[in-house]
Amino acid sequence: MINKNKIKIMILSAVSLLLIITTGCAHSENSSSNSDNDGSVTLTLKTNSPDLKDYVIPAFEEKHPNIKIEADVITSEYTKALQAMITGGEVSDMFTSHNALPTYKLHEMGLLHELDDVLEDRKDEFVTGSWVPGATMMDGHIVALPTAQPGSDGAVMYYNKNVLSEAGLSEEDVPKSWDELIEVSKKIMDKTDAYGTYVEINSWTTDLVIRQMASAITPEVATDWINHHEGRYSYNNEGNIESIKFLKRLFDEGINDPSDKTRDVGEGAALFAADKVAFLMSHTNVPAEDLEGNMDEEDIGVAAIPTKDGKEQYVGYSGEYLSSGLYVSKDTEHYEEVKEFINFMMDEGLYLLLERGSIPPMPHMLEEAEIPENVGTQAGEIISNLSVRTPDAVLKNVNAIQVKEDMSGEGTDKSTSEVAKGYILEQFTDLKEVLQEMEDDQNKALDEAIQKSIDEGIEIDQSDWQFSDWVPFEEYKVND
Repeated sequence: MINKNKIKIMILSAVSLLLIITTGCAHSENSSSNSDNDGSVTLTLKTNSPDLKDYVIPAFEEKHPNIKIEADVITSEYTKALQAMITGGEVSDMFTSHNALPTYKLHEMGLLHELDDVLEDRKDEFVTGSWVPGATMMDGHIVALPTAQPGSDGAVMYYNKNVLSEAGLSEEDVPKSWDELIEVSKKIMDKTDAYGTYVEINSWTTDLVIRQMASAITPEVATDWINHHEGRYSYNNEGNIESIKFLKRLFDEGINDPSDKTRDVGEGAALFAADKVAFLMSHTNVPAEDLEGNMDEEDIGVAAIPTKDGKEQYVGYSGEYLSSGLYVSKDTEHYEEVKEFINFMMDEGLYLLLERGSIPPMPHMLEEAEIPENVGTQAGEIISNLSVRTPDAVLKNVNAIQVKEDMSGEGTDKSTSEVAKGYILEQFTDLKEVLQEMEDDQNKALDEAIQKSIDEGIEIDQSDWQFSDWVPFEEYKVND
């Protein structure tokens, strides 16, 4: 069960996925919500969470029959859907967050409604680390409702108990190291029709897998790819290099399902459920019902991602991005009705998401609710136990937000997941050269953005990114 007395702070910062969006793009002067002829109000919501639509909204509408919520759920290519929404000028009344569209960028474009009047009096009910400049707050105002504990993003390894049993193995044989994963996978492939692994290289999930594997090798480089001792971006490091090379080894030795190279995001779940894959490395939000096929939940196990020597890994939370949250359009015509939904989320909706495996940002809910034992909560517990709060320049100097804004769309145009896929597909051979190019481009963008702020009279310095005293695997202490 989740440790209710020790709620760790979590975040995953997909920094390399920053999306280029024209800051001058127009957005609608009027929300796409509307008032119906019967006096009821229809609000619009764009989200990547099916659970909001399937479980939370029906419960809300039952209690508020005069308010309807029209939810547009996009589980794949969500960032592209958000970009199209913004550039098209049709911003939904509410929309959920994604790391690729940071709060400070949305605020810069004038898209976010301040939520002080509905959240200020309840801030103390949320877990420490929920209210961070540039994530849930801007210019001292609340601009987002956190819907899960900070940093609840992470990757785990699901294992198929049916396949293990067919190979004469048990849960005791679930690998913890890379060599063990190779050895166990070969045994499985000798005795069954299943492949050993499926990594999902066509998904941003690969970023999570690489980060967690690499954290056991170069722990000083945290979730945001910054070496916090030096205050510089670090892509060309041993953790990344060895982790990406290991993923390629899985393919080269025939251990990873080769269709992983061509299948779309999420399709590995179907192979896993069909007993064609023993170990699926994927996001924590892969519930049993999404594993397509006739698979009982008790046949699914969850474990931490294997590391090079089975050494400790961590999932860093820095506060730089809002991983799970709800924004409100500045131009909504029905803010009072939106507030009703936000209050419902805090009073009941987050409980409903807890039943689906999400870890709420309000600790009292974990104390009061009976937490179900399912695949989702097992995955959440693993990530919770691996989570460590890491430094971030914003937490030392709030002026770092301006630097981050100026870096948006600059720097490297690659992500580690894209580099890993290209290396696996042998589109290039010199991995270090590509990673060094990413590192150089990102640090150049950082230096130029810092200098721009200095030239504008903003008090900022590169030393704001340096935390020489921080000890990896230990929580970075900060007064929220």
